Amino acid sequence: MNFRYDISFLRVVAVLAVVFFYFNIHGFSGGFVGVDIFFVISGYLMSQIILKDIDHFNIVEFYKKRMVRIFPALLFMLVFFSLTIAFVLPTQFYQLQNNAFSSALFFSNIYYYLNSGYFDPASHYNFLLHTWSLSVEWQFYIIYPIFLLLTKRFYKSNIKIFKLIFISVILLSFASVLYFNSIGKNDFSFYMLLTRAWEMMIGGLALVYQQSFQKIAVKKKFLIFSVALLSIILFIYFVNAYTILWPSPLTILPVTATGIIIALHLELTWYKNRLITYVGNISYSLYLYHWPFFVLSHFLVLDIAFKHRLVFIVLSFVMAIISYEVVEKSKLIKNFKLVATFSIIIFGTTFCLAKFNDNISITKDINIGKYVSNYKFSNEAKAQFRMGEYHHLGDQPLPPTYKNNLFFPDNNKKNILLLGDSHAGMFGKTMQDITDTMDCNLVHISSDATFPIVDAESIFETPKLLFNYAFTAFIPANKDKISLVVLNANYLVYGDILLNHYLNRTLAYFEKNNIPVVFIGQTMVYTLDYPTYQFLRQNYQIESQEDKDRINRVVIKNQALAERLGWRYINLASVKIVPLSSKGVPFIYDHDHLTYFGTSQYKNIIMSKMDSIVK
Repeated sequence: MNFRYDISFLRVVAVLAVVFFYFNIHGFSGGFVGVDIFFVISGYLMSQIILKDIDHFNIVEFYKKRMVRIFPALLFMLVFFSLTIAFVLPTQFYQLQNNAFSSALFFSNIYYYLNSGYFDPASHYNFLLHTWSLSVEWQFYIIYPIFLLLTKRFYKSNIKIFKLIFISVILLSFASVLYFNSIGKNDFSFYMLLTRAWEMMIGGLALVYQQSFQKIAVKKKFLIFSVALLSIILFIYFVNAYTILWPSPLTILPVTATGIIIALHLELTWYKNRLITYVGNISYSLYLYHWPFFVLSHFLVLDIAFKHRLVFIVLSFVMAIISYEVVEKSKLIKNFKLVATFSIIIFGTTFCLAKFNDNISITKDINIGKYVSNYKFSNEAKAQFRMGEYHHLGDQPLPPTYKNNLFFPDNNKKNILLLGDSHAGMFGKTMQDITDTMDCNLVHISSDATFPIVDAESIFETPKLLFNYAFTAFIPANKDKISLVVLNANYLVYGDILLNHYLNRTLAYFEKNNIPVVFIGQTMVYTLDYPTYQFLRQNYQIESQEDKDRINRVVIKNQALAERLGWRYINLASVKIVPLSSKGVPFIYDHDHLTYFGTSQYKNIIMSKMDSIVK
């Protein structure tokens, strides 16, 4: 296959657009479209490889060659950043391994769809988020050859029917984008092969119609090229990623423009510029390294000043060059068995570090990082939140038996009701300790991301159903038995007007039912997970302005709630906190949820308030 300088040029446009977009360089607000350009290029090249001699196409050899092309540089990057993070930011080591496992097995697009949105602020702390696009491409490489083999007879004997089938599949894929966007599944549209396949198949369409484009007069071809390239440049300059849905009908513009440029196959002298050609050559490695370096700069709060951003851009280029020269060009990577062996070793290592790290001890800070990646899925967390029995995850349906545990035993003890969102849930075990000490019964009703009230606003259906049952059935039926309600929520996430409305309704409800209610105070909330926040403060004296502002908001919120609720408010700010236990357990495991070690530190102040009311 002859070297395509025009495709190399498009790679340069794509990778620089992406790099400069994420490093917030002026004029690249729409640079995220570089990924879409890469998709079109991949679709064209794969179509060319498969269709040029489809009668003798060997699908197994195709897969082997794709592995040899893609795996080595990716795996080298995973090893490099695993070692880097272990030394520079060890609390993120195990979180990186969790993500590395899905990246190395090319299902990271599915994993990230289930766990985060691409443009969410939290995603800017995921070192391997960018591998979602590699996963989409690899999934395309697996399925696409099968599709072409199934339609081979039409390609050879009736090209019109082949084109009709091909275009129909493109339209179906694009229609899926419109459908999932229309039902609010924008992240699905962004991450999944189904909704991205049409972009790569536009590249295939460019190959199918390439001969037709070659019949166009040279001057007209240059005019079409100029319009297509200009449309991509204007898109990169003017479009803002954070104000539009993506992909969407707007995606047709840069994708089609890229397909047209490839189909035109113009041989321009400046395409062959050595610098352009070299940047095109290192574009894959540059794509691999730019994002982890950006995330590292974000953690270290070195993503604001231009001089700092420039340093990390240069680092990205340096590592891309090393990766290209040492890994991509190495003769060793042409050996499939060697690549497969190395891949299995990396897969196995990341899998063990991600899934079986309980008995692995490396360094103190790396070990603390286990709480960042593992704690919320652990048996300790399940016991702390009393999950399944009393705390129900918002994104999971209520089990048919959820009412079974909601009763007070007839034992002449005082009855306490713990009520709220996940911030109430995290106090489940500590509240059980308190009520055991006070010789009281405890019933606990909590779910996620929802203020406990009738018909509460929520992104989840489960907490709405749970709280509606609590307020319309359980509490009215047991109001004469309930000695005290202890309510907790992440008050900080609600605007002042909405929170005041919720508090008025809550106070009126319990006053009407003659049930005393107290509110556990707002706990600390951070932008980062707390172990990483503490590590950065202690080792680098780094604290982002965003964290400073958020901590200040917590202080102000506590003061306002204390004034608003008076004696009913248990202000936790007065408690002196031990941030880390002697066994290395942090008092917060993510950015706002306490561990059992953390909630236990508030046991006395909460019990004192409860005892003064219930005794």
